[in-house]
Amino acid sequence: MSWLSYLKLNNKWRPLLAVACLIGAVVFNLLLAGGVIKYLAFINLIFATLVVLVNLRSISESLIFAAVSGIVLDVYSGLPFGLTAVSLVLSAAVMEILVANIFSNRSFYSLVGLGAIGLVIYRLIFALFAQSLFFFGLTDATVGWNFWLQTAQELILTSLLLAVVFFVIDRWSNSFRPNYLSR
Repeated sequence: MSWLSYLKLNNKWRPLLAVACLIGAVVFNLLLAGGVIKYLAFINLIFATLVVLVNLRSISESLIFAAVSGIVLDVYSGLPFGLTAVSLVLSAAVMEILVANIFSNRSFYSLVGLGAIGLVIYRLIFALFAQSLFFFGLTDATVGWNFWLQTAQELILTSLLLAVVFFVIDRWSNSFRPNYLSR
């Protein structure tokens, strides 16, 4: 029996698949951020993956993904270390609260709406921390109009990506079948 068959047989492949998805998402996000094609640089693939994880997986998996991917992105960022990771983890926690209390079914509008609201919350947290670090003299980076313009473009393109992801997952899986609350 090969090691791959052993992993499949005993359901031990899930952590390996999660690590592979994390590495793939971070690498692909860094490649997109390079700006080879202008508008693809505004797609936040890490955040789109986080929104799907918040909808489909447990809270611990989504928070671990947010923390690890945020730390990896902080390594490649010129901003103070931890800014992206803290912003991602806090926005993931807020999205988990929204999923538990407001977005109860797994519909198209729920996924795209949660992604849009979550991305705005993520960017607000990021801007608040960046501005406070600038105020205390810990960084030279400030948040200006260009940041908010890029956030609007990121919001539109990431929402379009989430719409495509919803239809792809809905086509080949039952993961996004609506769950309705019972009285």
